[in-house]
Amino acid sequence: MAGLRLAVFCVLASLCFSSSLCAADAVEVFVKGVTSIARTDDNFICATLDWWPSEKCDYNQCPWEKAGLLNLDLNSKILANAIKAFDPLRIRLGGSLQDQLVYQVGDSIKKFPHFKRRDDGLFGFTRGSLPMDRWDQLNALFKQTNAKITFGLNALLGKRKSDNSTLWVGEWNSKNARDFMKYTASKGYMIDSYELGNELCASGVSARLEADQYAKDIIQLKEIVKELYPDRDTQPKVLGPAGFYDTEWFKTFLEVSGPHVVDGVTHHIYNLGVDKTLINKVQDPYFLDEIAETFKDLQNVVKEFGPWAGPWVGESGGAYNSGGKDVSHTFVNGFWYLDQLGMTATFNHKVYCRQSLIGGNYGLLNTTSFIPNPDYYGALLWHRLMGNTVLSTNHFGSPYLRTYTHCSKKKPGITMLIINMSNSTSIDISVTNDENKYPHNYRMTVDGSNQREEYHLTPKDGNIQSDVVLLNGTPLQLTSSRDIPPLNPKIVDSSSPIRVAPDSIVYVTIRDFKAPAFFTFKQTYKRSVLHNVQELEISEQPFPQTMEHLLNQARVRFSGQEKPGEPRSARERSSLKTASFKDAAQNKGPQKWFRRQFSGQMNQDYDSNRAGQATAVAAAAYAITSLNASSIPEQKKIGKGPETSLNQTASKRDGFTDLISESGRISKRFSGKGSIRSLKRQDSKVPETATKEKTTSEVAATDLMVDVLPIKPKVTAPKPELPPTSKPATPPTRRAKEDGTDADAWERAELSKIQKRYEKIKGTILSWENKKKEKATKRIRKTESDLEKIRSNALKQFHDDIINIGQIAGGARAKAEERQRNEEFKAKEKANTIRKTGKLPRTCFCF
Repeated sequence: MAGLRLAVFCVLASLCFSSSLCAADAVEVFVKGVTSIARTDDNFICATLDWWPSEKCDYNQCPWEKAGLLNLDLNSKILANAIKAFDPLRIRLGGSLQDQLVYQVGDSIKKFPHFKRRDDGLFGFTRGSLPMDRWDQLNALFKQTNAKITFGLNALLGKRKSDNSTLWVGEWNSKNARDFMKYTASKGYMIDSYELGNELCASGVSARLEADQYAKDIIQLKEIVKELYPDRDTQPKVLGPAGFYDTEWFKTFLEVSGPHVVDGVTHHIYNLGVDKTLINKVQDPYFLDEIAETFKDLQNVVKEFGPWAGPWVGESGGAYNSGGKDVSHTFVNGFWYLDQLGMTATFNHKVYCRQSLIGGNYGLLNTTSFIPNPDYYGALLWHRLMGNTVLSTNHFGSPYLRTYTHCSKKKPGITMLIINMSNSTSIDISVTNDENKYPHNYRMTVDGSNQREEYHLTPKDGNIQSDVVLLNGTPLQLTSSRDIPPLNPKIVDSSSPIRVAPDSIVYVTIRDFKAPAFFTFKQTYKRSVLHNVQELEISEQPFPQTMEHLLNQARVRFSGQEKPGEPRSARERSSLKTASFKDAAQNKGPQKWFRRQFSGQMNQDYDSNRAGQATAVAAAAYAITSLNASSIPEQKKIGKGPETSLNQTASKRDGFTDLISESGRISKRFSGKGSIRSLKRQDSKVPETATKEKTTSEVAATDLMVDVLPIKPKVTAPKPELPPTSKPATPPTRRAKEDGTDADAWERAELSKIQKRYEKIKGTILSWENKKKEKATKRIRKTESDLEKIRSNALKQFHDDIINIGQIAGGARAKAEERQRNEEFKAKEKANTIRKTGKLPRTCFCF
């Protein structure tokens, strides 16, 4: 009977896990689609290839076999297809032995050794070398598979061990590295970035460097890169320090190296250790959260001390010493790995490099067969589905449920990563667009249909330590041609919740997710231009003062130093009208209409950089418009007939619209995309001179503003033609004269005036630009000079302090040694006395 009950329980349990017959926990996930919280590199996913030889062994196992860079089978079709599937895959070449590797090129190295086991060597090995023919073979594979390469250079050449067993001192000898980089550049091999050293920062692993010395070395590397790759478009990035994070060490490194030397601040993560509890750690959400503080701290340090760079995870295998043999290559490791991807992205990390692509127990590919392990498919789906814009995501469900959301890659909508680490609870997820203006319009649709795309990853037979992963219930296996199988989604009715089974990983793509964070730059730019023009106060200041005011305003915006009482949201800002705009809104109908057309689009905060740029364009356009208006008095000298007066009234009422149109025209001229069209108003009987001038300055601007501001053009109904008897015929001689010499002369004169006027304006702009650039250059040079003096004085003070400390310590040490000798001498004398007399000295107890 007991056996029957157990069998029934097992059947019901399997039905619950494989279908929707059993109840599940309902969880609402909130995605803030209004603004992004971070951005990753487009090629966030990265994997490493290491230098380990076959003799690399840990815990009585040797899991590297022939997976190192020097002995890897580069002709493997599976390997090539696995790399190609990412198109491109970022690959980091380096690891523990890179600081013992020399390059077989140039004349700076006389002997080229091979890696051999030696207990007293760094990481248990002697030095090794890279032949250039092997380097050629590796680059043939990288070119074939379109890989993006980061190469780790030896940072210990020229250095020596200090008295401290792990500290290395001295200048970096870059000659061999330079010869290698020169060879690489001469062969046309594409290198995305160079990284200096491996795990030498802070306390190091087998060796370490001081932060200020490493900074000097990496400055030297940057100069070599700039020399060998003068084209900035193809110039490789410089990365470092490629080690474990230490706040003070990283701060010093960034301060000493200075601006724009390092492009990526790389650090390593091995937070799982290697022990029997490894399988529990990768499923423990509280343990997984502990590393978040490191990611946050590094993000803040880079933001404060190196804002020109971005944080990278340069190497991470979770479990060190080649990984856990029963965990790191199985399905359950994906709970840790994909959670790491999501977590680091939220902390603004640009790249995450997994140790390794192949080799050890933690390879994305099997070390011997090259067949992809489960984490390979998790990484590939991330690369194909998750874009670089990160959105805030949260829920109030179980901590064993992890959710991360990005804008979808190259397509509209969002993609959410869902990890259910519970081994018994299914979860029904509904997604809410938090802070969306139109929540009642929210629907999850794909291509206009009420559907969404789901990718469910589960382990074979429910065994979380399986090497085989199922996609939507189908095992992922290589095709007969050894290609990576297609990763097709399951199309699901959006009216149902997202059902997430226990011990599963799900990617969900929702195409019709309305989120302002997805807006393209052009859309944001249009609305920012309109919004900032709306904020400008009409003034009579000359152009340089207007630009000066704008520059000061932009500085306040970018520095975040707005007044405490100043509203920050666009909705609040739009309510602050200047006096001139208040008057316009009260007295002029077209302005009210204009505001109504766009007031619904002005209720979001936009990126400060884009807003600043839009403000600059709008202000420049307005200033030039003001100069235009003041420099064409002829436009005011229009006849005072009934129809002329009517046109003058209409022109006054439309002044604000014309201002916006003119601003758009100047904006497009600055961008190099503007053109002038000649139009003729059919409803005007203004003298030809005034009409033509207004056509070039206003009507053309309205045409050109279409791409900048979505203003509806004013349509004027044509007037009925008068009967022939009521309009005298134009004398033929007069018409010929107007169409001939007089018109040509007038046109030449007007074009000359326009040209001179705009040459003057452009000259003013250029003068202002040069003046400001010169001031900015002097300011940065003075800052750099001051910093250099501060650094020089600090180093001098440091050396003086070291000398003083040494002198004080030396004196104290000499005095202590002298006292020690005296006391030892007295003790020996007493011992001799005891030997002679046979009596021990008395001890007196005094009270």
